[in-house]
Amino acid sequence: LSNDKVLNPTKDLESVLNTKKIFWYTFPLFITQIMSLVNNVSDKYILKYYLDIDTVGVYGKAYLFGSSLGLFIDSLMLLWMPYVIKNKEFILFKRLHLILKAVYVFMIMSLVILVLGVYLYFSNQDVFGLPPTFILVFFIIFSAFALRIGYQVTTPILSAYDKTSLVAKISIFSMVIGLVANLLLIPSYGMVAAAVATLISFLSYSIISIIYTVKLRREITV
Repeated sequence: LSNDKVLNPTKDLESVLNTKKIFWYTFPLFITQIMSLVNNVSDKYILKYYLDIDTVGVYGKAYLFGSSLGLFIDSLMLLWMPYVIKNKEFILFKRLHLILKAVYVFMIMSLVILVLGVYLYFSNQDVFGLPPTFILVFFIIFSAFALRIGYQVTTPILSAYDKTSLVAKISIFSMVIGLVANLLLIPSYGMVAAAVATLISFLSYSIISIIYTVKLRREITV
């Protein structure tokens, strides 16, 4: 009995500490999801103040089709995250350069796709009976989600090294960039500006995440 009295408080203390550790690890990820939600819906609300409901509807449809790629990438990241946690040292020290090269190639391809969309817009051609502005917004959003690949690939590495608070800060910063870009550009350029603001925000996600992942590798190596 005396042994039980001695051991039980220790077990309880360990349980509390583990709960706190889990909370402070996951809470920044919750903030990250909130920031992503704000980033994804703020443009529609701002558009309502400057454009008619029909134009907002057109933008919503173009956004929906363009973001389908993003949902596909997100689903792949569900498989990437547990692999990173299990093999974080191997990925960070042995495969990071190769992974980043693949990310850069994918991002360049995304920019090529964006150029194609811009070309179709300025050539004033209907594609499948869709107006040029719809096509341009679709390609911009499509490219924006594709350019976010750097964020999707590197943030699991940061999280694996208990840098979830940093991931949250990146998402907050990128959300602010997108929100400011929406407020500045939408009044003058309408729904195309909203798509561009999304692209700027998502690209900043990737750039900042890659920078901090490379920095993390250097810090641990030193």
